Amino acid sequence: MKSLLQRVGRALPSLGDSRCLRCATPWWATEAHHTMYDECRGCFPLCDACWSELSIEERVPYYGKLCEEWARQEPSNRERARLVINAVLEGK
Repeated sequence: MKSLLQRVGRALPSLGDSRCLRCATPWWATEAHHTMYDECRGCFPLCDACWSELSIEERVPYYGKLCEEWARQEPSNRERARLVINAVLEGK
């Protein structure tokens, strides 16, 4: 169940804050689920609540969306995207 802070956060304008790609709660209003895709690097497209509610297969599109954004910013991020998707498939 989403907290009051999460519900309030979703209702407010973004103000440039990034948000969970599933529920749109800004990071200041929720805990991110950090997925480590190598020893030193991680990413967090989903809040912990959304991550917990989804199966591995249901998580993949959200991580894919993040990887697509990275590829738009830096085309050489293909290897990074492969590492991220592998980590998701491993349940990290």
